[in-house]
Amino acid sequence: LSYLKNTLVMWGCNFVPQILVSLLLAVWLTDEKVKVKGTGAMKVIVYLPSVITAASVSVLFKSLFSQYGPITQTLKDWGVLGKNFDFMSSVAGSRGLISTILWWMWFGNTTLLLISGVLGIDPGLFEAADIDGASWLQKVRYIIIPGIKSVSTVVFLLLVIWTIKDYAIAYVLAKGGPSRATEIMTIFIQQTAFKSFDFGKAAAAGMLMLLVSLVFTFFYFRAVN
Repeated sequence: LSYLKNTLVMWGCNFVPQILVSLLLAVWLTDEKVKVKGTGAMKVIVYLPSVITAASVSVLFKSLFSQYGPITQTLKDWGVLGKNFDFMSSVAGSRGLISTILWWMWFGNTTLLLISGVLGIDPGLFEAADIDGASWLQKVRYIIIPGIKSVSTVVFLLLVIWTIKDYAIAYVLAKGGPSRATEIMTIFIQQTAFKSFDFGKAAAAGMLMLLVSLVFTFFYFRAVN
């Protein structure tokens, strides 16, 4: 249960900001009134992190946010962090770092999917909304969010799968520490199967991951409908 709890906590910390940031970017980059220049280059830039291997990203962030890493030292010099703060020995710090990496790696992919959904909405709806004097928030709430329902379903399922099955980031960055706060289901399966050689329990944990994904999907479909 502790492994499952850790998995769900880091999924939530990654999922909510990723959806919000990706939706805002998708709306901004497709807004005809704003007409952002260089949208093609921006799409490539936000998508690039998802191409990098998870292990490479983990090693990079571990170096940057280690106790004597450049970012940690800079934040200490600015007074943002305490002088003795160490991300790797802090429960909140290590969980937050893993969630940040997951967000950074996948928000570009989520943004592109949501952009495709927004571009598929009939432009006449936005024109009618402008004539009726609808605000930007009203257009997002009543046109964009309902209009991307099918795409958002795909995004939700992919985010559930990507986060729940993550192994490399959590293991390379923290190896389950501190105090087992970052030990997630995939680490439990790896240790159970290849260290304890209890393949039955590892398979059962894999089925539990599938069950959790199905439960999340069921409630999401109910909420969307």
